[in-house]
Parts: sequence; structure tokens; C-alpha cells
Amino acid sequence: MNNLRIVLLALAAISITALFAQSKDTLLGKWDASYDVEGEKINVRYEFKYKNGKLLCYTLNIKDDQGNGEAYHSLAMSDITFQHGKGTAQYVMEYEGEKYEVEASLRLINAKTLQVSYSYYGYPETETWTKSN
Repeated sequence: MNNLRIVLLALAAISITALFAQSKDTLLGKWDASYDVEGEKINVRYEFKYKNGKLLCYTLNIKDDQGNGEAYHSLAMSDITFQHGKGTAQYVMEYEGEKYEVEASLRLINAKTLQVSYSYYGYPETETWTKSN
């Protein structure tokens, strides 16, 4: 009985440690997202990294389904807060040459899946980003 209690306590400690370990650093690295734009699939690579002590996310490149595309370095997210698998950010989007910032919610589904949710002119949207290797 004591062995079972020790095992259960150890499992609880591991679960709590994993939950609290999901800090901003969990987001570091490259992430991929796919979008359907006017019937064409567009693939975007993002990267979370620290700059001047602040966590930021940048767009690195944009490609079509055939791999045609180019580097596209621009700020994608700022004011990122993230703890315990959830957070917020200012999501920077461009449309017809204009930049827009919207409040976004971040939710880590698992170590390789991030949901980015926001509302753009009253239309709710949720994107799924996948961590790159």
C-alpha cells in the first residue's frame, strides 16, 4: 500500500511539474501554419524568439503548396504573455498593404500544437500551428 501511495505521489509531482513548465520558453522555435486563400493553400513559417529580453514572434517565409515562395521577415506577434499552456498576444496581420493588430489567445494543445484564436472585425478565427523540427 505504501508503494502505491509513493507511485501516485510521484506521478502527481511529475504532472504538476509538466504543467508549470509550460512557460514562454515552450513557444521558442519555429512553427508552421497553413491557410486557404482564395482556393490556394498557403504555408507560413513563424518563429518565436527573444529580442531585447522580450518574447516576439516573426513570420519567416510564405510558400504555396508547390514550395514556391519567399522569405518574408515581419513581426507577427508582440506583447506575448504565456504561462501554464495559455496566454495572450497582439497578433499583427497585413491586408491589402495595411497592418492590423488584434488581441489573440494562445493555447498549447500539446508540445507540437498551438492554437491561436482571435476576432477580426467580429469574425472569430482559430488557427492551428504545428511546431517544426
